[in-house]
Amino acid sequence: MAFRLILTLIGVFVVIKFLNIDKYAFIFALFIWYILFITYEVVLFKKKAEKVT
Repeated sequence: MAFRLILTLIGVFVVIKFLNIDKYAFIFALFIWYILFITYEVVLFKKKAEKVT
């Protein structure tokens, strides 16, 4: 999970630097996407854990 976070942060800095877009809107949107993907991963992990037991 830490590796994914580091890659996301590197991607954010690269996109903000080279595309010259609104920093705060981009970071907020990326944060929302990150939370959605983490939630999806937790749900998927719970389903796999229930299937095993």
